[in-house]
Amino acid sequence: MFTHKDTLKVILWKGAEFIGLFLFLALIPRMMGPELYGDFAIMLSVLGLFILSNALGGLPVFGRFLPEFKANNQTTCIKGLFTQFFIFRLISALVLAVVLWFFLTYLRPDFDAQIIIVLCVACVFGAVSLSCTHLFYGLNKMSPYLFHDSFSRMLLVLILLGYWSDIGLQISVYALTVIEVVLASVLVFLSRNYFSFYSARNQFPTFYKHLKFGLAFFASNLLLMVVWRSGEILISFFTAASEQVAYYHLSNSIFLALTALLGQVAAVLIPSINTLHSLGEHKERDQWLRLMFVYLTVVSVLALIVVNSIGQPVLLLLLGPGYSEVTANLCIILISIIPLNMVRLGITVAMVHSKTRDNLLVACVAMFSFIFSAVILIPMMAAKGASFSVVISSFIAAGFSFHRFKLWKVVEIPNFGKIIGVGIVCIGLIESNFYPRVEMGFISLVFFMTMMLLLRIVKVSEIRSMISHQNKEKIKVMVE
Repeated sequence: MFTHKDTLKVILWKGAEFIGLFLFLALIPRMMGPELYGDFAIMLSVLGLFILSNALGGLPVFGRFLPEFKANNQTTCIKGLFTQFFIFRLISALVLAVVLWFFLTYLRPDFDAQIIIVLCVACVFGAVSLSCTHLFYGLNKMSPYLFHDSFSRMLLVLILLGYWSDIGLQISVYALTVIEVVLASVLVFLSRNYFSFYSARNQFPTFYKHLKFGLAFFASNLLLMVVWRSGEILISFFTAASEQVAYYHLSNSIFLALTALLGQVAAVLIPSINTLHSLGEHKERDQWLRLMFVYLTVVSVLALIVVNSIGQPVLLLLLGPGYSEVTANLCIILISIIPLNMVRLGITVAMVHSKTRDNLLVACVAMFSFIFSAVILIPMMAAKGASFSVVISSFIAAGFSFHRFKLWKVVEIPNFGKIIGVGIVCIGLIESNFYPRVEMGFISLVFFMTMMLLLRIVKVSEIRSMISHQNKEKIKVMVE
């Protein structure tokens, strides 16, 4: 059972991850400059996509079956499943590394072959780390599960700072690879007791069943990751302008960090929602779904107000004048967090009702609409074209989710319209230039929250209910 202690661990480890991201954004882009950082951003994007391509649904598989094996003291089954996925993922990573080498050679023939080979090595070790982190997720060991993501950027910053006066793409990629090798080695050491080739061989007939289960979720997640992670590659392909890649990558990194934070907030409520569904309390289940959507939307609008009011001076202070276009890209792409709340609600409903096929359809719609938009907009607008493509894709996916999962049964359209309407007024006030943006941003924040309380969209009693988990005892009994 996921306890409040586990939630605190997640918050602390995520805090370390955000500190690493902040240090990275504050130091590395300024140190490299837009063109060099743009080339490095391509490498980071490729690494992220490669590792996600090797996920193969391991997270839902391990999250679904390992707790069951652990509860029944089936240690042999845990070892067998982990070893099977480790071997299969390692073979897949080696094959994809060869494909990656040819792909990067074609995409950026100006890159040195040695740099590309070193990056391929980093990708393979990243896939190794993924196998181990999925194991710890299934065993509910949050610290080793979050270890890689929490320390990777922080270590990268520390290494690159040592080359402040002599930074280059080769040094950056070598640093990236060293970190992946070190973190993978630590994770393999921590999971050493779960390697068992004998158990993997004896349980081979069950591997296809587990893999098939995971691939249903993997396909959907991978398609969504194409939307969020491939913008840098497409910008490089259509424009060959490294500085444009840098502008997009920085804004996208901040956007993904905020998206992940909102996703973590939603994840806290999902176990309760699933349990209420199992208990047959559908009315209360839908109430929790409504609350999740409403408050995530309110927080999303607050984020938009903050970014539009203080984004420009803060980012210029952190990144320097060479990255002045990052704020415009961030303000564009951040609009996506509003429709993505609808998509997230649809994914939650799909999990509750086991509608994996519908979830896959939503992901397909998101990916194809992104690619179609990107092919048209990126050649004309470069980084901003990629940002607008994410926004367009998110709204189309949200509309499709609303229809496919019948979300009108959960979403209160009048209240949603009020949140968006007040938010538009607040953004309009900031853009009006009546007062300096920072002061107007503060006024808009106060106005927005006051209106949310007066319109009874935000209720203190509901916030207390979510914090105190009034269903805690009932859910605990059900799980135990």
